[in-house]
Amino acid sequence: MNRQECPRARSVRALLLVLIAIFAASAASCTNPETAKANHVSRGEAYLKERKWQEAVLEFRNATQIDDKLAAAHWGLAQAYEQLGRGVEAFEALQKTVQLDPANSGARLKLANAYIIAYDRNKNQEFIAQAERLASEILAQDEKNVDGQILMANVLHLKGDGAGALAKLKYAISLDPGRVESHIGLAKFFIQTNRPADAEATLKQAVAINDRASLAHIELGRFFAQTKRGDEAEAHFRRAAEVD
Repeated sequence: MNRQECPRARSVRALLLVLIAIFAASAASCTNPETAKANHVSRGEAYLKERKWQEAVLEFRNATQIDDKLAAAHWGLAQAYEQLGRGVEAFEALQKTVQLDPANSGARLKLANAYIIAYDRNKNQEFIAQAERLASEILAQDEKNVDGQILMANVLHLKGDGAGALAKLKYAISLDPGRVESHIGLAKFFIQTNRPADAEATLKQAVAINDRASLAHIELGRFFAQTKRGDEAEAHFRRAAEVD
């Protein structure tokens, strides 16, 4: 009796060993570093879309702990930190992203604007040099990058080249005439160069281009508030609230 059961027992044990091996392989695939970091990045990006900034930070951090050279994770961290108001950490994450992913023009743009903000605070010429370098790299990849043209216009303005800055802003608008943000950039240039009439006309044009663009109404409302035209300012702030 035992002799007849021994082969069966061996077969059962062999089957169990095969099943254990299958389950072990499955578990290993679930914890594979490549799979794990991809899952963390995917969840982090989903949290960004849901505006769950802290949750996004945790996922992207987990990804960088697996692979600190994962550009997508650092880019995600930069965006989440920015929304959380953690400027220093956002700046460091942007630097890392640009270092790891030369093709990420969005990260370059944000980093350059961070340098411009830093320059506004302490007038360190090195910050302008870094912003100009990044702007040049963006435009080298795509000369018709609208944000890159506006960024270069800001750099030129800070360097004292008002004519060059104006030319860049107008060129940016010509690339995409329906882009409200470009018109707002031009209006801000006019405000900074003491040309209020041109600023007002440009902001009104932005509103005319897209009456449902809340940003255009907000900027025009701010302009009217600064020029002591409270009723007109209120009307545009109300309109901004209606559309968004």
